[in-house]
Amino acid sequence: MIFNKFNTIVLASITLALGADGAQLRGRELANMTCPKTMPTGNDSCAQYLPTGMSMGKCFWESTSATVHTFDSCECLGSTMKWSNCLGGAEAITPKPTAAPKPTPAGGEVTWCPQSAPTTGTTCNLPAPKINGVCQFWATAQGKTTHTECKCAKGGSPFTCTTTSE
Repeated sequence: MIFNKFNTIVLASITLALGADGAQLRGRELANMTCPKTMPTGNDSCAQYLPTGMSMGKCFWESTSATVHTFDSCECLGSTMKWSNCLGGAEAITPKPTAAPKPTPAGGEVTWCPQSAPTTGTTCNLPAPKINGVCQFWATAQGKTTHTECKCAKGGSPFTCTTTSE
């Protein structure tokens, strides 16, 4: 599992932070807040994480595995020095579809026939040590089925094809 901890601080909001006295702090004045490695449970103390003088801070955690992406967050309130508003969620990761493996014919033989019917005289790619091969093709158009059978004697020789209509 890949684990990413975000130590990014969000004080009151991304653009606004409040000091202990309620005065608005500009973004460049924000202090860095350290976060625990994992999300705490609500009401745990956050005193060692919130910088002195800050009234609120927020921590984020994310982790990703092959099947799930989780994301959590908690706020540290200066008034109570306790974690609160701890929220978590998860999204399933849908694996990308992969092409189905091409089936190997019985006996472990490699398929050598072309995907569509060749014509007589087309070079045959019959693998050695085979010396005879037959490829068969069926097609239906306008309600009529045709069957083409192509034979060859060895690799590199031409196909001899015959077509019949049914």
